[in-house]
Amino acid sequence: MEEEPAVPPSKPKMPFLRSKVPKMSQQPHTILPKLCIICKKLTKRTKIKGKWVHESLSKAETSDAGQLRSAAERIDDETILKDIRGKDCSCIEVQYHKSCYNDYVRVLKGNDSVGEKKTNFFSEHKAGYDAFCKIVIKERLEVNCEILRLTKLQQLLLKHIQLEERVHLENIRSDMLRVRLQRDFEQLVFHIPSRRNESTIVYCQNVTAGDIAQQYLPTSQVSSVEDESDENQNLPPCKDALLQHIKRCSYQAAIHQRAIQQTIDAPSPDGYGWSVKDGVIDVVWKTKPAAPECLLKTCAGARNGKDDNETEVPDDSSQISAVEDDLDLPPFSI
Repeated sequence: MEEEPAVPPSKPKMPFLRSKVPKMSQQPHTILPKLCIICKKLTKRTKIKGKWVHESLSKAETSDAGQLRSAAERIDDETILKDIRGKDCSCIEVQYHKSCYNDYVRVLKGNDSVGEKKTNFFSEHKAGYDAFCKIVIKERLEVNCEILRLTKLQQLLLKHIQLEERVHLENIRSDMLRVRLQRDFEQLVFHIPSRRNESTIVYCQNVTAGDIAQQYLPTSQVSSVEDESDENQNLPPCKDALLQHIKRCSYQAAIHQRAIQQTIDAPSPDGYGWSVKDGVIDVVWKTKPAAPECLLKTCAGARNGKDDNETEVPDDSSQISAVEDDLDLPPFSI
């Protein structure tokens, strides 16, 4: 009889164990938008090695984003603290521009006494700051919809502090005032112009773009070109316009005078074997007498006969030969 193969014993099935402890609900972390947490912009133009480049965003790699949390707590900046208070900056993906970060944490590099003085500025001058907020921010910006520069707001704040507290202050930092106004008045808009030499424009949210253009566009640009040309034609020439013509004429006269002085005069043919008479040039065949004057007179007397005033020359052939040798003339007889 054939033996049946032995069947290995089956392993007992392990029961499926399920924990009775409910899983912890994992709430998704709040991720901040892809903007600079300091300037609230995506891109920023920065001058590097003489060229303007677009600076990219950098993500925070630590829980405190370097010194960002300490700087925000030092100046009590609620625009940043409301997003990072009690949170991990690396988990919520805090991003910033490097230039903005360096400018923002600069308050930590000074002395502690300086930092405390900056923090307590508005608390020390509370009366002047309250009057400034009531008259300038609420009445002029919110009610009257005015548009002011940040430098103008600095001057007005110093003016109200001087009126209310009888204290004369030289200046106040614009970044301190901007941070304080952003914390106290969230409806204010701070627009940074593209030109770096212009101050920040401050206005309320209910102001339209047309109001801004109407205020900052000069009235001379609205008028037509024809009206401007008619006005210019009716005006008499001013002193500056006439002075330009005088300078131009003097410049041309100086150029012509210098050209005349530098002109090389051509040599005159007169006296160099030529003669000029009435514009006609002739060749001069004789420039010197052919013989000495005494010899010419002697020859003339021999042809015309003896004269009473003439001197009698002895008939000496030796003297005539000597004269002929001196003058190198052909021999002749008298």
